[in-house]
Amino acid sequence: EGVNFEELERDFQDLFEALKEYNETGSKSILKFIEIQIHRCFLQPEIIHLLLIKPTSPEVLPELNIKHLKIGNQIWMAENLDLDRFRNGDFIPEACSDEEWNKAFDDKEAVWCYYNYDDSNSQKFGKLYNWFAVTDSRGLAPKGWKIPASNDWEILLAGGRNSVKANREISEKLRSRDGWDVVGNGSQGLDEFGFGMLPAGSRQNGFFYGKNQESFFWSSTQLHPLRSVIYNFHISGMCTLNWPKEYGFSVRCIKE
Repeated sequence: EGVNFEELERDFQDLFEALKEYNETGSKSILKFIEIQIHRCFLQPEIIHLLLIKPTSPEVLPELNIKHLKIGNQIWMAENLDLDRFRNGDFIPEACSDEEWNKAFDDKEAVWCYYNYDDSNSQKFGKLYNWFAVTDSRGLAPKGWKIPASNDWEILLAGGRNSVKANREISEKLRSRDGWDVVGNGSQGLDEFGFGMLPAGSRQNGFFYGKNQESFFWSSTQLHPLRSVIYNFHISGMCTLNWPKEYGFSVRCIKE
């Protein structure tokens, strides 16, 4: 049987009110540490996530302890984005199947997924987001951060290009020192700046591609109504692509 969400929400609301009442008359501390929210997985109402979070305003994403690094005059996140909420606290739906991902694109709605829809990929690689999540007015990037435009990426890349083998050099300098499937003349990265780029792969044309082999990152720059600028890194170098918005890529934010 499917889950009766109306009944479930009433039960949790009763629990929340009981905790609130006890907090006001008893320990004075429980509500500082517990808040329960119910989140329906996109298009799969039988799946729920129960999140235990430290309460703040329910409309605002809490301040985050974000790993970051400075390269030249830029400050970048030191790991891929792994958030399931916008800056204002609204949840971003998770796609758990091709059907859900495609429907989000057709409806022009934000969505994210794990590589191969497998949450074991999250801790290492973060989430893959669609274009509508990247550009949503509620803000995918945390407060004080932004999705890098193509000119932000070009400034980063220019700092590591010193020869005719520029694209290979900057890829080596940004990529992590392990985790890459090395073939042919390829190599692990040098991670010269501490960027720690991992081969998180992507979602393209209805399938997942490139885990342990390539990294793909969104920029906020659109060159065509159906395409945007993407940055792709691999063991042989890197390239700039003008690719469809229905794909799923990683996000690295830059300080505003």
